[in-house]
Amino acid sequence: VMLHTRIAEILESQVGDLERAAASYYNVLEVDPGHMESADALERIFVQLDDSARLVQVIQRKAEIVLDPDEKKELYFRAAGIQEEVLEDLDAAIAVYNQVLDLDEDDRTALDNLEKLYIRLERWENLKDVYTKKAELAETDEDRKNMLYVLGQVYDAELKDVERAIDTYQGILEIDPEDYQAIQALDRLYYTAERWYDLLSILEREVELAGESPEVVGLKHRIGQLWEHQLDDLVRSVDSYREALELDPMH
Repeated sequence: VMLHTRIAEILESQVGDLERAAASYYNVLEVDPGHMESADALERIFVQLDDSARLVQVIQRKAEIVLDPDEKKELYFRAAGIQEEVLEDLDAAIAVYNQVLDLDEDDRTALDNLEKLYIRLERWENLKDVYTKKAELAETDEDRKNMLYVLGQVYDAELKDVERAIDTYQGILEIDPEDYQAIQALDRLYYTAERWYDLLSILEREVELAGESPEVVGLKHRIGQLWEHQLDDLVRSVDSYREALELDPMH
């Protein structure tokens, strides 16, 4: 180690041959994989050479050497930033951010960066896992609702998974039973899934929340149509239409 280090120092500072100096520092690491001084020297050399590919490799090697989790994460973030912004290797950046999550599954910075990259690459299956985790980590009900909204949209619009979208919006109603946006989403999704009794239940909840607004007439009419066409109960259908006419005789 001492001899390879001395050779590397002479090549770097006296001879000015950075490539051979880097080879000598690598010789040190072959003998002593935890020799941080050589890893630091390699980082310095690759910065001078403007060699981003090898710079990333040595930063990741330093992350393997250090023991402190925070130091490891800082090095991984540096490596991922270079891969993403300089080398434009998004898959490699994703792999490194996942290494951060292996160290700390609750790291919000890594989750935010993965969210950004998965959206850019349209990897919706991976993205929904990020939103699920961020919803778990949300500190307030409002933050959790916001994450569940986005997760619901991913299931609904991108993955076309109606049942999982329904589960997600139901999760919002568990937090806030009067969240009208989630109720309207379930209205549409229950119709798509042909879950008629669930649709009836959500329409009745919409009637309760609408109070005395003009929307109630239209909701009563929809309930009547549901009883008539999907649930095949003409008596209840007539009752619903009658209730709509009581509110608006000209309907």
